[in-house]
Amino acid sequence: MKPHMKHFSTFLRENPLYAALLGVLAIFAVIKGITVGIAYVIGATLKLGVVAVGLLLALKILLVTAWFANRAKRQSRPLLLK
Repeated sequence: MKPHMKHFSTFLRENPLYAALLGVLAIFAVIKGITVGIAYVIGATLKLGVVAVGLLLALKILLVTAWFANRAKRQSRPLLLK
């Protein structure tokens, strides 16, 4: 048996409460790490979504502006050219 494993088993035998607390802390650390990873992925996805919505809004504004300009240009022509 490796020395650090024997030391840990002695720690478990002599201090079961501390060993249990250490186990609970390890479980919480793993859960927190997974949660932070998921939040990071969701956050990155949401940021990409916000950028995409912003780009679509800018495109819509450009299209509406071009439509208004074209409409105003058509209405300003003399009647014979329509």
